[in-house]
Amino acid sequence: MMKYIFVALVCMCAMVSAQTVDVITIDPFEVDTPAVVIILGENETFPVCDQDFTQDGSIIGGERGIQFCASNGAENSVLTAGTSSGAFSCASPSNAGGFATLQYDGIDGTMDLDPSGLFSDPENDWTVASGFGLRTVVESDFTTTAEVQVYSGSANDYCSATITIPGGSNFENVNVEYQEFSAIGAGCDFSNVGAFQFIVQVDNDVDVVISQISVVGPIIYNECTCVCPEFTCIIAIDHDDDGFV
Repeated sequence: MMKYIFVALVCMCAMVSAQTVDVITIDPFEVDTPAVVIILGENETFPVCDQDFTQDGSIIGGERGIQFCASNGAENSVLTAGTSSGAFSCASPSNAGGFATLQYDGIDGTMDLDPSGLFSDPENDWTVASGFGLRTVVESDFTTTAEVQVYSGSANDYCSATITIPGGSNFENVNVEYQEFSAIGAGCDFSNVGAFQFIVQVDNDVDVVISQISVVGPIIYNECTCVCPEFTCIIAIDHDDDGFV
């Protein structure tokens, strides 16, 4: 009779997902901001800017500031920016262009930046739940860019990153990690955010739609500590029934 002895040691190691989850919603765009409309006149001195503000508890800091500045364009050109139907949109015609700014720096009713305006907001720590970056859900008919700026108390010191918004007919997730930001001056502290600006380049004949801006962190499905021996399994066979030596 042959005898079989099985010794099995099972090692359960960590399972960590590379997926991400929204940990802070900066703006879900659930509350409308009336459209900012710029109609260019004759012999304009650029930039030509207009702005509007919306206050609501769903917006970080309690207020969203929207400004559109035309940097070029022909007479009677119309450029627009605003929030409706759960999304922010900005658009320029074929004969004009500029840039649109979303500003979050607390309730002040002005586009004059307050770099400490979010210090009293309970969601100004963007490293909570291991937050490591920003996600923008965005659609643009043509490829363009946006500058993301994060401040922590000083208008001269901030973090800046430029993201590419791909052209197409579908919404895309555009992510930027904190480590991709450049420090301007002394930079910023993502655990103590005082103000945030999202500046979209709206070149001639570009339409951009943003449905959400949020802070993202990792999803961890399971975590454990694993100490494995030098072997995980022994199979012993006794052919002559003499036992094992």
